Amino acid sequence: RGLPQALRAFRRRHPGVRISLTEMNSAEQMAELLHDRLDLGFVHTHRMPQGLQQRLLLTEPFVCCLPARHALARRRVVSLADLREQPFILFARSASPDYHERILSICGDAGFQPEVRHEVRHWLAVVSLVSQDMGVALVPEALKRSALKGAVFRPLQEAVAQSEAYGVWRSTPRNLLAERLLEEMPRALPPGH
Repeated sequence: RGLPQALRAFRRRHPGVRISLTEMNSAEQMAELLHDRLDLGFVHTHRMPQGLQQRLLLTEPFVCCLPARHALARRRVVSLADLREQPFILFARSASPDYHERILSICGDAGFQPEVRHEVRHWLAVVSLVSQDMGVALVPEALKRSALKGAVFRPLQEAVAQSEAYGVWRSTPRNLLAERLLEEMPRALPPGH
């Protein structure tokens, strides 16, 4: 969310800079940063290894992702209690321990442990499995834009922990271009995020 707009603005200001995007989970990005094979990462964890710096870019609510034909998909708002007996699709602990724990904690605070049927390494894989009627999931609101046929998104009735996205870079040596791209992010994000 906001990254394409920030990249366009950055390219206008720095036309000679080559930008190459690679999809990786949070753990992979931090490892690549530490090995100096990546200049800037966008992760979903506040836990940083020594040698990396971070800046909070975005907070957004979690929403319930449901198969389009699911009985709960007809509701405008879903209560966590309604998900108690549902099979869950979860972001794998190995790919993002923070997100994995956050989802378990959200369910635990609602009084149940989710029945985890599938664990995957990418958010779009979560939504894809939900669209194939393989379970339900709690996902960051930005995934509503994924537009995968067969998946619907409903707000949660309860206030729960927010999803967070951070910009992450090496502490040294200083990377002015990475810092400038991060400066573009707040201007590119929708108001209130």
